[in-house]
Amino acid sequence: MLHGKSDEIRTSELTTTAAQPQLAESANFPGVDQAYMIWERPPGVMFYRAKSSFWLPYYLLQGMEFQAEVLTMVFAAEDVIIEGRNLHCLYVELARHTVARIVEQGKRYAALAENRPLIACIERRPHSREVQ
Repeated sequence: MLHGKSDEIRTSELTTTAAQPQLAESANFPGVDQAYMIWERPPGVMFYRAKSSFWLPYYLLQGMEFQAEVLTMVFAAEDVIIEGRNLHCLYVELARHTVARIVEQGKRYAALAENRPLIACIERRPHSREVQ
């Protein structure tokens, strides 16, 4: 007959040596070096501005309008207006629902992102509810 440690000792050893959960790198506040990030099937878009952030799910996205330097996303309760440069790639990826996050870089990064997309400003505009 084999002799080993009792189950009580094994259980206590497992609990003391178990690894503590750690935050993934993607959980950190993103830098401004990348205008947007694409994932395979994100449920929505995380919008980052200076020191604040908000998230909107794709199922609430009702439409988009792209103009030279302005991209307007119409959600069920609000609009998100993105101003910048070279936004057509972002527009195409948003239509495919592959964009996971968009980072406001600000106008001061315009010189660094000559041929790349530049997100100068992200603005939220709630839809007004008119009472009749």
